[in-house]
Amino acid sequence: MAVVVVHTAFVEAYTNTGGHSKEAVRTFAHMLASGVSPNAYTHTVLVKGLDRDSKIP
Repeated sequence: MAVVVVHTAFVEAYTNTGGHSKEAVRTFAHMLASGVSPNAYTHTVLVKGLDRDSKIP
C-alpha cells in the first residue's frame, strides 16, 4: 500500500507544478509496469492534472 502512495505523490507533484503532464503520465506508466495497482485517488490526481494542463495556453 505504501508504494502506491509514493507513486501517487510523484504524480501529484508533477501535476501540481503545471505543464509537466508528460512526467506524470510517465510516472503512472512506471507504476503500472512495476506491478503497483493505482487506487481511486491516483486516478483522480492524474485526470485532474491532465485536465489542468490541457487548459494552459
